[in-house]
Amino acid sequence: MAEPEPSADSTDLAGAATATGPYAVLQNRDFLLYLIGRLVATLGQAMFVMALGWELYERTHSAFALGLVQLTAPKGTLPHRTLGWIWVALIAVVAGSSFGIHELRTGARAGSGRGARSTCCRSSRWSCSLSA
Repeated sequence: MAEPEPSADSTDLAGAATATGPYAVLQNRDFLLYLIGRLVATLGQAMFVMALGWELYERTHSAFALGLVQLTAPKGTLPHRTLGWIWVALIAVVAGSSFGIHELRTGARAGSGRGARSTCCRSSRWSCSLSA
């Protein structure tokens, strides 16, 4: 009895072992189909996210709402998201603390009379005093 011939769709393991190079994996039909399907799915998801933001902005005309939706949308892995929220919190602290910094005032703008001059301490950038 004759042995059945392998079909063209079956994977040839001996041939795959001899293929070399960075694109040798693309010779596997199943993996190539998976890769193409994943690419199409990723493009579709990106188009959906873009269309969702566009529709939200068209309905509300609110950049704040669009930014809020984009900020809270799930993305990345858990460690990546955690680091992102930590980064946002640190930026918020820096932005909030900048309201407490007072502008350095020179003698002319301080209005403390003629001959007033500003003398700044060399050790600290922010501690200045006015002297006559």
